[in-house]
Amino acid sequence: MIRNVEPEPPGYRPAAGFAHLGLPEPETLVDGMLMGGFCPDNVHSPDAEHLAYCVKVFSHEYTPGTTRIYLRSTIEPGRTPPGS
Repeated sequence: MIRNVEPEPPGYRPAAGFAHLGLPEPETLVDGMLMGGFCPDNVHSPDAEHLAYCVKVFSHEYTPGTTRIYLRSTIEPGRTPPGS
């Protein structure tokens, strides 16, 4: 995981937001934030052909010793959503 050195501006509204849970969007956080993830195109596994979504993982230590984990799954551009 890496630090979020280029945060999105306040008011950032992704398609699948966390605001409805009363949480800040993880892309806007810097202090205590680590992030990582994978997309189907960069997974080296025999099962990679079955992956249809990108997954982003955010780890935010919002108070010392207390960490919140965010998971966001998105459809990679150019892929067809399931059931379409």
